[in-house]
Amino acid sequence: MVRSLYSGVAGMTTHQVKMDVIGNNISNVSTYGYKTGRATFRDVYYQTQNGASGATPFRGGTNPREVGYGTQVSSIDVNHSQSIMSMTGFGLDCSIGGEGYFQVQDRDGNIFYTKAGMLDFDGEGNLVDMNGNFVLGTPTGRGPVGTQLPGSHIIRIDLPYLNAQGASFSDSIDENLITLESTNSTKLANIPFAFTSVTDLPIGQDVRAVVASDSVTIQFSATAEFADIDDLNTKINSAIRAGNNGADLPGGEYVLSFENDPFLLQTDPAAPAIHVSLTGAQLVRGNFGVDIGTGVIQADADPGNADYANFFSVASTGDRFLDGVAGYDDTTGAVETIDDATILFNYGASATDPANNVYKLSITVPGGVPVYYAELTPDQMKSSGSVMLRRFDGALNGVPLPESDSITVKFPTLSRLLTNNAIIADDPDTVADEFTSRLGNGAGAQTIQLTPSVASRDVGLSQTIFALKGGTEGGPQTANDLTAINLTKDGVIYAMHSILGEIELGRIDTATFANPAGLSQVGNTYFAESANSGAPRVGIPGTEGSGGLIPGALETSNVDLSHEFTDMITTQRGFQANSRIITVSDTMLEELLNLKR
Repeated sequence: MVRSLYSGVAGMTTHQVKMDVIGNNISNVSTYGYKTGRATFRDVYYQTQNGASGATPFRGGTNPREVGYGTQVSSIDVNHSQSIMSMTGFGLDCSIGGEGYFQVQDRDGNIFYTKAGMLDFDGEGNLVDMNGNFVLGTPTGRGPVGTQLPGSHIIRIDLPYLNAQGASFSDSIDENLITLESTNSTKLANIPFAFTSVTDLPIGQDVRAVVASDSVTIQFSATAEFADIDDLNTKINSAIRAGNNGADLPGGEYVLSFENDPFLLQTDPAAPAIHVSLTGAQLVRGNFGVDIGTGVIQADADPGNADYANFFSVASTGDRFLDGVAGYDDTTGAVETIDDATILFNYGASATDPANNVYKLSITVPGGVPVYYAELTPDQMKSSGSVMLRRFDGALNGVPLPESDSITVKFPTLSRLLTNNAIIADDPDTVADEFTSRLGNGAGAQTIQLTPSVASRDVGLSQTIFALKGGTEGGPQTANDLTAINLTKDGVIYAMHSILGEIELGRIDTATFANPAGLSQVGNTYFAESANSGAPRVGIPGTEGSGGLIPGALETSNVDLSHEFTDMITTQRGFQANSRIITVSDTMLEELLNLKR
């Protein structure tokens, strides 16, 4: 009976231990990186009451007779199987997709191993875990991490000393590299500039600056002329001071420079470039082809002609308009105006096909040459439209010059012309007389004012935002100067620096063990090397049997609640049954004591 009491006590003790393990598992169901434990039992010492005997020719053998003394805890194992990953969105959270453990070092130099990857940089630039212990790997102080063997070193942000420099922005606009720079070296110079043109500036004001706390908008008067780059920069900075209560911005003055000077016009490779002025509209506009010429039809003193002043209009002129004509030169970039060109519209035999009558539209530049000419059929004039007048030299039966030397004119419908001022004429001859009389016949000819097309001088400053960057006072760089810190699956830590760009901060290396189950639990989700775990084998994540890192995710606890609750029920019943052993044994002892009565 005494033996049964001890067995009951031993059974209750072991089941209590198992219950402790179950309780620890359940309490850590939400602990990142936690690995569930399992308690197992074994029986203990046996008292032999009778030993075994072998068989003889005269009797058979007998088995031993032994009485046990209960149970004891055989092992408390740790299940190191991988659990599911929880995406957290934190840049330095990471987990290991497979075998391997993060290496951490406490202040006493002890190295532990963990699956919990809640990492961050401390105020001194050290990579630490949630407990403030150093995370180990390969730092950049030993050179580019791609050339270094895996290791167990403290990872610390080690940035080079940065020299002071001004802010700048460069962009290629129409194959011309344009740069805007600050004269002062300060990070406060890192602001965006926008350029535009307006038509409402007071007379005499060429530039206005709208200065905000985080941006500057430069507004050019569309019609103002700028002589050269120095004149442009002087007026820009004067406007900035005026828009900033008379003071320079922290970045000092801001200077525009051009790879190809837009104020120089190269018309002849063998001759020096011609210096030209640019308007505010040309500085910001982005038409990099041809500035199309314009034309206005003007009514003269003849009241009859005035009736038709708005019926015909000039839409555009070709990019080779007046090319090679004596007295007109558009190669300087200046806008020239040709006054009193004559427009005629009449009906009669086609110049190109005399057998047919057509409506004929022609424009003659002063001097009589060249003539721009087109023909319209009655069917074409049933609706309004536009027609391109090709250039001829002298006689219309000559060969027209290239189409780019042209004038495009908009024309009305024939019915609109016929019904104007109650003029009703069905006879083509009468129509021709009326039109010839009203739209041009000697001194009574209708006139137009033409502006020739010229090669665009647009610079295109409005085509981009000049977001200046790189301005800094210089000096030692710290973690506060970094942004967007990221991890890769092979453990390399990258960060963005406003001046240095993308840089490496180090590499997190992981450790694997021959027998992970042999690791010793020391708390804080840490494991320690033991005599039975084997020595750690340090490697780059994703190599030598180690899983790659999963940035932005943490490994959850691998506790299975359904399994734990089932174990808890069986453990409770086991504990209850063992308590009954003690109760029954006590009753039997009581009966024994009662024998003396």
